Amino acid sequence: MKEKDAYIDFDGHRVTMFVEKEDGSYGSMETGSYLASNYLDDFWQKMQHFHKNAYEQLISNKISPIAFYLIMKEMAPADAAVRVGISASAVKKHMQPKYFSRMTLSTAQRYADVFGIHLANLFQVMPEFSVQAPVKQKKSFNPFVVTIES
Repeated sequence: MKEKDAYIDFDGHRVTMFVEKEDGSYGSMETGSYLASNYLDDFWQKMQHFHKNAYEQLISNKISPIAFYLIMKEMAPADAAVRVGISASAVKKHMQPKYFSRMTLSTAQRYADVFGIHLANLFQVMPEFSVQAPVKQKKSFNPFVVTIES
């Protein structure tokens, strides 16, 4: 590819390409990403819609918090199963509200650790697209309790 054809004016995502220079030599150049400059906004809009849809399914009791966080963290049930230390079929059951309620507290804690959230957040969810002030949680010495700071 010629150097003049490779140039994209986009600072949001820079890439390095190997191109043919004006003098016929080859070398690297830094330019903007074509995909990011043309499709990134569309991607983020679709992801926001996807997350909002997952939130609505959660609050209407169609999916459990486990299914919600699998969607938000872009994890497959099999991946979560390995990390939590249970079978993939158990994770798939926990994705349903009726089986989520039968899960042990220690299993819920392991899910929370895998998702990188406090255990309390398996039982309370604030949508990312909310304009409310963020709530800050702080760990306590009790692994099942967090304090809320404003």
